[in-house]
Amino acid sequence: MFVQQKKLTFLNLPATRVRRLYVSTVDVPVALQDFPAQRASACLAALASGNGIQVLLGLYLADSCRSIFFLPAAGEVAPHQAEPLLQEGLEFAESIGFVMADADIHLLRPEQLDAYWRNLPICRKPADSEAAKQRASLAAEKPGSAPVTAAVAPPTLSPDETRQRCKESLGRFLASL
Repeated sequence: MFVQQKKLTFLNLPATRVRRLYVSTVDVPVALQDFPAQRASACLAALASGNGIQVLLGLYLADSCRSIFFLPAAGEVAPHQAEPLLQEGLEFAESIGFVMADADIHLLRPEQLDAYWRNLPICRKPADSEAAKQRASLAAEKPGSAPVTAAVAPPTLSPDETRQRCKESLGRFLASL
């Protein structure tokens, strides 16, 4: 069971602590307590902490420019116990409506991983309330258009690296069948 952590507002952790990362493929509408209904993206991460692994689900609320975090009640677990918690986190995210995809961070070079991690919305400090209000008012002025959100660009890979990554992903997919 995942529990909301109200004191945690963003992740200020080095990318070297990230062991696994899943990101949502599209933003979905969510309605959370204390926030108006809005579109959100999600990240599920397994982070090295101390002698164990901490699994964490982060939702980034686009209109409020805020991140909401959920941690499992079990807290930090031994590395061999992390996989069931990751599976539970994926099921929790999917129950909200997210479609999660493995970010394949193990295929990235350290500098690519660092740039990718730092650009995730859950790793940014929350915007002040004035900026969030401005964004909401801009969205209200144009009722037919959705607010513009900054997309996290995937790391640039050479054609050979892209081909190899696709082969490996296809191999993992076929092996899972």
